[in-house]
Amino acid sequence: MQETEPRNLKVGVWKTWAMVICGVFVLILMALVVYGRTLRYEMIFDDYGAITVNDSIKKLTPLFGQPDGYGPLKPLPGTPLEARPLVNFTFALNYFFSQLDPVGYRWTNIAAHVCVACLLWAIVSATLRQPIFTRRFLRNRHWLGFWAAMVWMLHPTHTETVVYLTQRTELQMGLFYALTVYLAIRFWDSPRLITRAVWCALAIAASVCGMLSKEMMASVPAMVFFYEWIFIGGSIWTVVRRSWLLYLGLMLSWYPLVAIYSVGSGTPLAGFNNTISAYDFWLTQSNSFFVYWRLLFFPWPLLLHYHVPTLTTIYQAWPGVLGMALYLVATALCVWRRHVIGFSLLWFFAVLSPTLIVPLPHEEISERRLYVPLFAVVPYLTIVSILGTQSLLRKFTSYQPANVGNGEPQSETATGRALAIAPMLSLSLAYLLISVFTLPRLQHQSDLWLHVLKHQPNNTFAIASQGVEECNMGQCEAGLQKIQNAFDTDPKYRYYNVYLLQTLDDMQEYERLLAIAKKLYELFPDDAARAYVLAAAYEKNGMYADAINKYQEAIQLYPKSWEAHSALATLLAENNKFGEAIVHFEIATELHPDFMNCMNLVTMYINQHQEKKALGIGKLLLEAARKEKSPGEVEQIQLGLQELESQF
Repeated sequence: MQETEPRNLKVGVWKTWAMVICGVFVLILMALVVYGRTLRYEMIFDDYGAITVNDSIKKLTPLFGQPDGYGPLKPLPGTPLEARPLVNFTFALNYFFSQLDPVGYRWTNIAAHVCVACLLWAIVSATLRQPIFTRRFLRNRHWLGFWAAMVWMLHPTHTETVVYLTQRTELQMGLFYALTVYLAIRFWDSPRLITRAVWCALAIAASVCGMLSKEMMASVPAMVFFYEWIFIGGSIWTVVRRSWLLYLGLMLSWYPLVAIYSVGSGTPLAGFNNTISAYDFWLTQSNSFFVYWRLLFFPWPLLLHYHVPTLTTIYQAWPGVLGMALYLVATALCVWRRHVIGFSLLWFFAVLSPTLIVPLPHEEISERRLYVPLFAVVPYLTIVSILGTQSLLRKFTSYQPANVGNGEPQSETATGRALAIAPMLSLSLAYLLISVFTLPRLQHQSDLWLHVLKHQPNNTFAIASQGVEECNMGQCEAGLQKIQNAFDTDPKYRYYNVYLLQTLDDMQEYERLLAIAKKLYELFPDDAARAYVLAAAYEKNGMYADAINKYQEAIQLYPKSWEAHSALATLLAENNKFGEAIVHFEIATELHPDFMNCMNLVTMYINQHQEKKALGIGKLLLEAARKEKSPGEVEQIQLGLQELESQF
């Protein structure tokens, strides 16, 4: 008997490893079936700012760039990766190996997606042997975890996260979110002090990496606490005494996020000082929250952008407000009583909460935000479905699980398992087909908004975006009309007015440009950017005195606007006010020493016979030229400076 037990144990270990290897192979195969044909899809939308023109990913070293420059861990401001340095670093690695070829970037995304699925499998399997389940799933936890991971990985809402390259922010944050939870579980399972310390340190490091990938990682300390509270058990004092070091480290991992935001970086257009009030945004999100639940169960149609009417009164929003209140009460009760469903409900809300709370106009709903919230809900529903199927089989058929006896948990036969997973197999197949069928919408940027408008013809954001695409394709009149229509519905939204102004400028419709600029100035009289736009419109219409006045006003509102200083200096110089022009060129060069500003200032100094000052700026000019100009042009500038020095 003593010889048989070790042999059985060894056989069980080999079976487990064989299942894990086969399971990972199946997950990889399914990922390739769904996403393999997307490798050659175009870069779209924010990929241009995140990759194509993002100079901070063009060199791997130095990591933080030069003192006045940018590098892989110091993203270029104004890009989608501004507050996400670790994602910027992974893009730099991709750029090093594949330049602007999207294939390498997509291989990385697909591999990361498979890794997240494997981590979720490990988390679910480990969770099913926690004390709350009293050894009920001890024998079946691996295959239950596999099906939970499979269904999650194939969920169609993840297609945008995997294929749209800039959404690596969501994917990479999800990877570190799952890794943090898994390492915390290893921390609790470890009996030795040294190994506990190692797992704790690794969990904290994973949390820091997640914070540097995307802000939605902020909820991980709370969710790790509630995981321990529900699945491992013990009083609050017991939880704190057992894991205080882990929670201290996880809370300290917020520091990088706080530091990034304290210097002014953050998600573009997001914040409470916005065109939509926090109150209206919260009312709108109370209804949008349940759209996410609808997408969980019925992921169709899949759209890059969802048109969500802004709700401004309780009368309009009461169904969502009431539903949200009931949801939170039910979640609190379930969590207090340590029900598993309570953890799933809390996880779904907590991970989404940053995007539910912080206003972001015209981004009320995004499929990519479901990437992490589905971590808990999909496994719960998958396991409940399998157990429910088993129960029905026992009730209405002759099927009974094999009884192991001796107090051990019951173990289902192979036939029983096949019958029990039939619904999940069907669901996985359905998800796979939906994903494959809907993925072509992400193949070409020019076709994507047509897909959105097919399902939401009144989506003003999609109308404006389609207008921009038509302008890019040379259909300027039709495109301009679409952008104008969107602007008329919401002139305060930055996306609409920026693209309308840009399109009018490109088409040299300067009178209409001035009219729009005046309207925006009336809407935002204290906004330096709107004053600058109006000044530029006056200048393009030959109204130079008005342009000078508005440039001066823009500078008064925002003295650090180098664009306003440079434009004002140019106009002053053209009006022979060289002394004033030099002052503003000096400020513009100090604020932003690019080639244009340096060259303008050097030229002004030379024209005013201030050669010594010109040579003083020559070093800055040469540095800017090395960044922006060809080697031949740099050589010419260097020779010119040497000639100037010899003459002086």
